[in-house]
Amino acid sequence: MTHPALASTDRFEPAPGEWSVTWRSTEVECERVVADLLALMTPREKAGQLVVQPMPPADDRSAIQALEYEITKGRVGTVTGISDFDTASRLQDLAQNESRLGIPLFFPGSTDHGLDTDFPAPLTMAASWDLEAIENAEKVKASEARSYGINWSLGPTIELAAGHEEPGSSSGSDVYLAAEIAIARIAGLQSPDRRGDASLLACLELSRHSLGSDGDAKDLMRLVTAIFSKARVGALAFDGEDTLARDDYAPLVEFLRRPGAYDGLILPLGDALSRTISHGNSAARWNTISFDMLYAAIESNNLPQRGLDEAARRLLRAKFRLGLLSVIHAPRPSGTNGSSATPTLNCETALECAKRCPILLRNSAGLLPLDMEPGGILVVGSAAQDRKIPVAGEGIATSVIDGFERLGVPHRFVSGLALRGSEERPDALIAADTMAISMACDAARRASTVIFIPSLAGEQTLGEASEALLRHLLTANPRLVLVTIGPVPIDPLIDGVPLPCVLHAGQLGTMSGHAIAELLTGEAFPVGRLPIPLPATETQGGLPFGHGLSYAQFDLQDVKVQISGARIAVSVEVSNRSETEAEQLVQLYVRTPSEMERESPRRLSGFTRVLLPPKGRATVDIVIEANALGDCALSGKLSVMPGQREIFVGFDSLNGKTRLVQLSDEVAQAIASQSRSSSLL
Repeated sequence: MTHPALASTDRFEPAPGEWSVTWRSTEVECERVVADLLALMTPREKAGQLVVQPMPPADDRSAIQALEYEITKGRVGTVTGISDFDTASRLQDLAQNESRLGIPLFFPGSTDHGLDTDFPAPLTMAASWDLEAIENAEKVKASEARSYGINWSLGPTIELAAGHEEPGSSSGSDVYLAAEIAIARIAGLQSPDRRGDASLLACLELSRHSLGSDGDAKDLMRLVTAIFSKARVGALAFDGEDTLARDDYAPLVEFLRRPGAYDGLILPLGDALSRTISHGNSAARWNTISFDMLYAAIESNNLPQRGLDEAARRLLRAKFRLGLLSVIHAPRPSGTNGSSATPTLNCETALECAKRCPILLRNSAGLLPLDMEPGGILVVGSAAQDRKIPVAGEGIATSVIDGFERLGVPHRFVSGLALRGSEERPDALIAADTMAISMACDAARRASTVIFIPSLAGEQTLGEASEALLRHLLTANPRLVLVTIGPVPIDPLIDGVPLPCVLHAGQLGTMSGHAIAELLTGEAFPVGRLPIPLPATETQGGLPFGHGLSYAQFDLQDVKVQISGARIAVSVEVSNRSETEAEQLVQLYVRTPSEMERESPRRLSGFTRVLLPPKGRATVDIVIEANALGDCALSGKLSVMPGQREIFVGFDSLNGKTRLVQLSDEVAQAIASQSRSSSLL
């Protein structure tokens, strides 16, 4: 049965400046409970906490009984592959009531894009630059995961777009933006449940794509220190199928292990332990540790007691902070599966999130929002009625046609291209397309506006067939809006000229079609911004990082920089010149003298949203964080050199206003000193 040391019900509200996530109790109590447990545990029980067992198939009763026996003997600490709440509850009951110390189990699982509700894919979500929407999405994912018995999320995975084979899986190209997104995702997953415990244990996962544009380990250190300084990261892992070179992650692990640094789960330490007890097997991971091999290593002194204690202590801390060491696994409430919110509420959250992500790349002809003119709206392209391509997972979504019908928008639809056989490439122009393109152009001439939603050939190209259809449609009716549904934004050129109106929707998930329809018709206004730059090529228009248009016009003026001690604050006045309420994203960038000399891209160092009424104006303040003014060494130490800094404020990374400021020796030292004293690492 559960030991009395695990039964505390105190609550802890963090003071300003402490961890932003509400954990179950103070760190003092955490250390007391963990120390008490370690003193009670035998070496076998410590080893058992490190053992990960997969859940056997439901029809393999003998294997299930063997697992249950191991749990009652305290020789299992984590069970993978849990897919239903009843099974999790049964195993948790065995661990808490049949084992000697009653230490509960971890049930890890992937929350990815969502279990029952598909949310926007990573790069699409990053385009929102909306940390509140991102956090709310993760709360729903956590709720759905709990309904399946999962209490440990194997994510979020945070990667950068540069050099990525699938940039749509990244969080954009900028370290600061990726870090802020990670912080919001972790906060959502670990948000307190109705008992005050963290919903899930979040595991920050990194890979070689987390290194930055030049494969620079310093970018990885900047990313990790930024995340850990604001988020209470439950666990840290490296992608097992895309592992960082040890030269890249070893300094990071040592930095996190130093006294007073990160005391949570570091799964690379589990990987190293597994390799040690398996005599150097490079495929051994934290989730392949067997009890027999582990205990044999303890008895032969191949695993020192100190190493065993550190590993067990880190795991027990994580269980305490999740609430597992003080509250018996709750029985399923009557009529519900776990604690998931209703599907309707989850879909509403998904819709609100989806509306924040699309980016209005161009609108020079003012075609959006749509006017319901007598000629009507013509929708062209098979993607307009496709319910699969808006999701990055395996679910289905609402289509744009579904969205128009829900809003009662009168429209006509033509596919524009002929049906493809299984032997034909979907992006290749075939003979049967001639008739389909001709019919689409006839319909386009009679329409007031054409909405073209093509099936993209690849991540960054229209493909031969869709480009041919687009050319003919533009000739038939220049009032054409291109809507792209895919992982990466594109800005195609036709005969060297950008299109007049382009809306990149991305992969918006379950509520994709409803979100796109509301944005096209003006029921909602676009607020998305590019999380990656679009370089100019022979076939693509060039657009800067942070670019995104609104249905309103904004001005930016009166930029001021104030230095007070170790604090540098920037204020700017933003005005709305339009006759409609609208939202703008104010972005702040910093460059050092060497970056200015090399003409390096500006580094994002802050951003904030402002909602303004018609003809309204407001003053926006952004405080520059210390790591934007210096360099982070592989040791994790921030150094800030005196000298000039370029402060840039704008609505993207190229268009805005610049101020040059001088950091004195005293200010540089104060900034570095404050960073060290306030660091939670």
